[in-house]
Amino acid sequence: MDFCLRVGLRHDEFLGWPDIERAKILAKMVHDAAVHVCGTRTADWYDDDGRLVIPAPMELDLRECEGCLILAEARENMTESDRKRFHFGWSRPDPNGEG
Repeated sequence: MDFCLRVGLRHDEFLGWPDIERAKILAKMVHDAAVHVCGTRTADWYDDDGRLVIPAPMELDLRECEGCLILAEARENMTESDRKRFHFGWSRPDPNGEG
């Protein structure tokens, strides 16, 4: 529906398109909506015609994160074998100090 609303196309018209054409549009929308490792989406950097936006719409900020520091230190203390087998996850401590 989002595509139809954006381009002013009736939904029943879109459903009348060949499957491959609908799949291309949906794949492009999923791709553009995906957040990359850098924390941005492809669509953040390109205009509606697919051209790179200049000047860049965002700039990079350096931020300190206590969580990243804790993870980095924990990884340094792991063996190579453990780094291949395990990953870290966060949990909240029991407020009663049990378990």
